[in-house]
Amino acid sequence: MRTNGNLALKPTYQAVQTEENRKVVKRQEKPKSKAKTLNIAVAVFYIVIIFAIAFCLISREVSLYEKSSEISRLESQLEDAQAATKQAQIAAESAIDLNKIEEVATTKYGMSRPEQNQTAYINIQQDDYVEKAAEKDAGLELQQSIQSGLKNLFGIFGVQ
Repeated sequence: MRTNGNLALKPTYQAVQTEENRKVVKRQEKPKSKAKTLNIAVAVFYIVIIFAIAFCLISREVSLYEKSSEISRLESQLEDAQAATKQAQIAAESAIDLNKIEEVATTKYGMSRPEQNQTAYINIQQDDYVEKAAEKDAGLELQQSIQSGLKNLFGIFGVQ
């Protein structure tokens, strides 16, 4: 025998269901199937969202990798260009022949070396005026700070 929730025994005979009871049972079954399809739709929606986020993250990482590889490629090109520039500069400096330049300057452009009386020598004394001025200012500032300190000290005691 079966029991109800109140521990009362159920009758063993089958109750005859009326049309109204059958409609109530059918109504209760429909929302359950809709709820299941709704849960499936929500789960599919969440899965699509997760795949979209994963796609965005992966595409960002791929673009970062491409940019970093492009940066390293450009840096290597820069290093190669700097090395070529350095070699060209060394080749240009070694190709300069001062005797040939002097010959072209005298023959083609009519230039000549200056005479003894055309040369003026200037004696430039190399003193550091900035340091001397800074030393003078430092001594003056020290003297002024001592004077102002003494005035303040005597001012506190009322002596002028």
